[in-house]
This record gives sequence, structure tokens and C-alpha cells, in this order.
Amino acid sequence: MINNSSFESLDFEAIEDFSVGGEILQRIVVRNPTEPVLETPTVLFLSQLEDILRKTYRGKVLLEKRTTLLSSTAQKDLVFCIGEFLLDEREKYSNKSLPELADFFSKDIVECFPCEKQETYYVPRQGKKAPSGKLFDRIVNSRASHKRKYGGEDVRRPQSKTKRPYIQFSFPLSVDFAEHKAWLSLNCAPVEIVIDLWKKTSTERLQEIRDSPENILKTWPRYNDPCGYLLIDVDFSNLHPGKENQLLDGYDAFIDKVLSIYESDIKDKASCEFLKFINSHSSITRDEKDCDVLLLLCAILTPVKIKKTHKPSILDAQKELALFVTCPSDISRKIAVMRSEYQEQKLSIQPKLIIVGEYDTTKLQVDEIFVYFDEVKYKMGSIRKAVDTIIKLCFVFNIEYSKITRQIWRFLQEYFYQIDSPETSPAIRNLCNKLA
Repeated sequence: MINNSSFESLDFEAIEDFSVGGEILQRIVVRNPTEPVLETPTVLFLSQLEDILRKTYRGKVLLEKRTTLLSSTAQKDLVFCIGEFLLDEREKYSNKSLPELADFFSKDIVECFPCEKQETYYVPRQGKKAPSGKLFDRIVNSRASHKRKYGGEDVRRPQSKTKRPYIQFSFPLSVDFAEHKAWLSLNCAPVEIVIDLWKKTSTERLQEIRDSPENILKTWPRYNDPCGYLLIDVDFSNLHPGKENQLLDGYDAFIDKVLSIYESDIKDKASCEFLKFINSHSSITRDEKDCDVLLLLCAILTPVKIKKTHKPSILDAQKELALFVTCPSDISRKIAVMRSEYQEQKLSIQPKLIIVGEYDTTKLQVDEIFVYFDEVKYKMGSIRKAVDTIIKLCFVFNIEYSKITRQIWRFLQEYFYQIDSPETSPAIRNLCNKLA
């Protein structure tokens, strides 16, 4: 980056235009008059590659290495990011040949990573010899793989996987990171400083979660604090920039649409009775209505078999989706009972929505709301924020959804966050289409 003190001494030589996929891209080229003229001028601003990299976890790590010679693993990560971007945006760039795309982005690589050589990433056709290079090969192979797997260029490629594997790479930890981590291990306030340092350490922490998930609540004890769910928000935002508020922003519109679908599609007798209760009680609170809508999803996205001989009922899914207790002091006992039952079925307790109140087909009362995760309890301000937190917990800690209610959680993930799952079901796709 060029600081303000040196900015005035720079000579703006040209503004170069590039056309890719019909889009005009620009970059400002400058030279420092105190330095000898070089063949390649300094780039002050890049409009394409840097933007691509900043949108992904892997890309952000690569940008930290832009002043050094990239390792072979880092080079592989770099062409992967570009290849995935071009695959996602293939319609936009359909009027450009693969060599043209490889040539343009290989030049951008050299601009963004000055220690790299263009010929590493793209070598144009020479006589009868076909084009080559790491980037060109990656673009060709990713498109061929996509076509084999999904049957053609018109098939939408899933954006993420249910198991959410973390990308394997390594980079040196900074002194600042060690200092920030030490401070965070000893201090829980002021909250503003905690969140600021949490953002600065997010990328390294996500790598630690991949490497040693079993110790993460000990090495990062702020997750255990009452406001730990705010830190989950920070880490999820790092993984999926721009998606952190999509459920909260879209929940009201979702309720209006889905209630009309419930009227026509719910066939389960007990669920029909509960739907009548909702429609006949206009005085229920927002949290009670949100809870109603969430539980009735189990009657639309019915459970699938979790074993060859066992398919949970709609009522089983509703009990799994939200654990009702009479008072906060009863949570530990209910969790212990549930853990024992799950061990018999060889199941594990996933992040859990816990509601202090009452629930049956003729009554629903929501007094307090908690999210339970690995002996940590977050007291939440609303049902929708609790649901948001559970989904984010599963992404940040790479946790599978509950087998009993995975239809519900996958739907919420796909509908609100637009994060696809390759294991999505026809029922989920059908509901998303009806809500569109």
C-alpha cells in the first residue's frame, strides 16, 4: 500500500482499461520519479483479483503473503480461488476463451503478487504445443470436472458442502496475534476491545479450530462468556462475508409467506391443530409466533431415516428442534437425560435451542430462550437470533446438524444464507421454490 506521505511524489502515468466478459475494469498505474524506470510500473489499485481474494477465507490468507514468493501450496490455493470464481461466474465470462481468461488473470497475479512470474500461471500456445501453466490447467480441469459431475454447463454448482471442511494451509503467526490471544484469554471487557481483537485474530483462530477443535473452548475462553455468541458472529462473518444478517433481515417476510404454505400443505393432524391455535390467538408474542413457525416446519420437511429401521416422527423432530423446560435450573437435568437417551441410540447432542416455557397443541408460552453448546449456555434475546446462532455455531466449529432435524437446518441454511448443500432434498428445493 502507498501511504499519504509518498502519494504526492507519485507520477500518474496512465489509467489502463481491461475488458473481461463485457465489463470494463480499470487500474491506475504509477511511477515514482525518484526511482529508475522499470519495465513493470507499480500498481496502486487492482479492481479484480484482490476483490476476488478478499471474499474468501483462503484468499485473505494469500493476501497476507503478497510481498513474498509463494510456496507451491500457496500457488495452488491461488489458482483454486480464481478457478472457482470463474466457474461460478462462467456465464458472465462466456464470451472469453480459456486462454484469454488465463492470460488476463495471470497478469493480475503478477501485479498483485510482484514476486511471482506470469509464465508460472500461463504460457500461451507455441506452435503445436497447447497453452499451459498452473492457472490455465486449473481453469480447464475445474470446468471439465464440473461438467462430468453435474452433467453440463447449465447446472448450478453447489457453493459449499454440508461437512464444511477447512482448507489446509500454513502461515506464520504474528507477534500481534500472540499478544492479542494472550490478552483475550485474560480479559472479558471492555466488550468493544474484545470484539475488535476478535476480528483481528479470526483467521488464525479458524485455522486452530480446524487443527485442534477439542481444545478450542479452553484456548479461546471468551467463547464461554455470556456474550460469546457475538464472537461466533465475527467468525461466521469471516467465513461468509456479507451473509451474517440475512436470517434476521429476512425472517418477517419468510413468516408471511410460509404460513400460507402451511395452510395448504400440512396434513399431520396434531400440527393442523397447532396451526389453528396460532391463527386463533392474535395476542401471541413475536417469539411465540417464531417458535410456532419453526416447529411446524417439521410437518413440511418431515424427518428422514437415521437408521435402516428407524425414521423419527414429526413429534420426535419437534422435540429435538426445541427442548422445553419449566425453569432455567432444570436445563442441566434435561440435558443429562437427553444425553443418556442419545448415547443409547449412538447419537450426539448438537447445538440446541432451549426454551423456558410450555408447549402442546393447545398452548405455547415462551419465557426465556437459550442456546446450549458443549456445556456453554447463551441466553438469547429472541428465537430468531437463537436459530441464527445455532447455524453459525455449526459452521464455525464444523459441526454436523442433528440427524433428526437436519432437513430443517439445511433448509434454513439454504433459504436464508444462500449456502447450498450437495445433500439437499427434493422437499427442501420444493419449499424454497414455493417461497421464492
